[in-house]
Amino acid sequence: NKIENKALNYFNELNNETRNSDNPLRSYNNYTEMTLILENIANNVLDLTKIQNDELELHLEKININDIIQDVIKSEQHNPDRKVPIKTRLDIDITMNLDKTRIKQVFRNIISNCIKFTESGEITIQANLLKDEKVLKLFFSDTGPEIPNEILPNIFNKFVTEGMNKSTGFGLGLYISKKIIDAHN
Repeated sequence: NKIENKALNYFNELNNETRNSDNPLRSYNNYTEMTLILENIANNVLDLTKIQNDELELHLEKININDIIQDVIKSEQHNPDRKVPIKTRLDIDITMNLDKTRIKQVFRNIISNCIKFTESGEITIQANLLKDEKVLKLFFSDTGPEIPNEILPNIFNKFVTEGMNKSTGFGLGLYISKKIIDAHN
């Protein structure tokens, strides 16, 4: 119901803006944006259902983390919301057995959040492989506002969006991302 209400409000706002526009390209872009958002909502609901029913499947393969990070950065290159550069500090040759599609989904979600809240400065992604411990440490940082202290303990719960200054989506991205990471362990 929260998803439904938020989606309807957003689409009504976008639809009104589109109907009042004399620019056909702007109208096309708005409808394209609506389509992508609907697809994202549908995928999130499907993932949520799979997670809740313990049916999330992983297709593990040997992948290079740096390649995945660069692919996701490249896909965000023309994002009109991105106002700052995305910089990387990556260890060489970080290869692991992971589900490529799901890991891209996690990275895309985190980078999307960084983009959404960073008006100036930069976004940095750092990857370090601790070979002795066989642990990968990833750091996504930005120069946007900090997550409010009252939200932080619940950040990986479903529907956590309140208290942020911007329209923040449906509050499923970090929940789903955490469940994907947990499924890899």
